[in-house]
Amino acid sequence: MLQAGNRRFFGEYIDKLILGGRLLLVAMNQKNERITLIGCSEKTLAKMRKESFRCPCCKGKVMMKAGRVMVPHFAHLSKEECAASEPESVVHLQGKKHLFRWLSKQGYNVQLEMYFPAIKQRADLYIEKAKWRFAFEFQCSLITSEEVRKRTLGYKKLGIRVIWILNADLLKNGRGTECTLSSFQWSAAFGTMHAPRLFFYSPHNEQFTILQHIIPFSSRQCFCNRWIKRMSAITLYDLLNMAPDHKNPLQRWHHKKLAWRINACRYADYSSPFFTALYETNIAPATLPLEIGIPVPGGFMYETHCVEWQFWLYRECMSKLSINEGFHRFDWRGTVVSLIKQQKISLRLLPGLSYLDAFWPADMYLEALVILGILQEKSEGFYVFVKPLTPFHPKASQIEQNKHEKLWSIYSKLMKNSMDSYTKGAK
Repeated sequence: MLQAGNRRFFGEYIDKLILGGRLLLVAMNQKNERITLIGCSEKTLAKMRKESFRCPCCKGKVMMKAGRVMVPHFAHLSKEECAASEPESVVHLQGKKHLFRWLSKQGYNVQLEMYFPAIKQRADLYIEKAKWRFAFEFQCSLITSEEVRKRTLGYKKLGIRVIWILNADLLKNGRGTECTLSSFQWSAAFGTMHAPRLFFYSPHNEQFTILQHIIPFSSRQCFCNRWIKRMSAITLYDLLNMAPDHKNPLQRWHHKKLAWRINACRYADYSSPFFTALYETNIAPATLPLEIGIPVPGGFMYETHCVEWQFWLYRECMSKLSINEGFHRFDWRGTVVSLIKQQKISLRLLPGLSYLDAFWPADMYLEALVILGILQEKSEGFYVFVKPLTPFHPKASQIEQNKHEKLWSIYSKLMKNSMDSYTKGAK
């Protein structure tokens, strides 16, 4: 029996052996059949040692390796490059094995390490169900959001939806309703614009972590509801069709806003266009009004900080209006287009979501301002400025916190209205 310290060293040693290796979990036998070593008994493995195998991608010879230490696998005999032989870690191999067994137990015909020559990509797992075709990518290392986009669009060309499942170790600061998400993690989001979610899996604990109702405060800081489920207690259908959790994840939004005001006063770059425009509009970071920097449905589509993109819309469409003066929704949307072109609003890369509307977050902010009593819709699509924004004052912190507690009900109402409209439009 290995002691804890030795087990840790031994695991790291094996990991280094596999990293940079040329390992495969699937090979073709002499009958041109796809063979996997997962689940094979020692007796079966002993018989298979007498056979010869080839790589399903490059057709090069591979040898079977099935000892007592490492995951049974195939390895290339040649040192030539092969698209199917990317460096893999122990965690990645274990994760693929767990996912293979999990899907197989649910009755799916699972293809492991399926290679698609047309796009030169290899899916960790692949299944077909009726008209649906799914590829699974268990991603353990950091890659760029552009690489995720490239692979996702490659699958889409073949009519395949890809489900990215990230190694749970990549989820940082994952406590309570707060988390930190990088552009890479965001690019792995699955679902629709109304219900995006992120999937994480831990081979060590054999459990999924599902993030939903993800509401960004900044480009990286987010609020969300998270579900942690044992792999044995959840099915693929559950994973993809989990009903949204309607618990309020925004209890600390008020604290984030206060922290932003303090940090902006201390560390702001006053040469930046945003802070220059803020002062030109007679708004100091310390007195930023409640109505700028609020959570709205679809806010995740903008990578820009919620305070910044909402300020730009206020500045361009409302700051110069007198009471009872107004603008049309077309003007509002035109401003959104202009701000995107000027890179004052940056769109987030979300290749895995099935439908996106870049106007949706801005439209939801417009409706939120109506609910908050700042604007009034006089006629269809025409909005009148009826109440000025109230500058924040430290002595009124409790008042603002009370108002912030109502933001979740506003958010939920806007989401319901949007979902109802979307459903009617789909019909």
